[in-house]
Amino acid sequence: MADDEFGDNPLSPLKPLQYIKPTNPPSTTTIPANDPTADLYADLATPDGHTLLTATVTSQKTQIAELQSQLDHFRQLSTDLQQQLNQSVDENLTLKTNISRLYDTAKLELKRKDTAIAQLEQEVMGLKQRRR
Repeated sequence: MADDEFGDNPLSPLKPLQYIKPTNPPSTTTIPANDPTADLYADLATPDGHTLLTATVTSQKTQIAELQSQLDHFRQLSTDLQQQLNQSVDENLTLKTNISRLYDTAKLELKRKDTAIAQLEQEVMGLKQRRR
């Protein structure tokens, strides 16, 4: 085994991490414009003479505009669909109410007709008993 408790064994526990304070803080100086490293990628140009960065920015702006257009379209579509949903919910509620009222009316009508039939049957029975 190794001398210390962590050793070289890959299965041994890892040593705890320790924060080491940097001795030199990061530099806050700016690069002068005439410094050759200031424009590091200036020599990378596209065939039409634009730099890659300019081409990338233009491409990204075009893509942002297209995505914004799609977003506007989908927002409008969402609004339209929400209106259709609300209208369908209202129509559904109206239909349920109407069906419920029709059902109740039909039940009352059947009850009224059953009562009328029962009365007529009693009259028939009374007439039959008078004939005898």
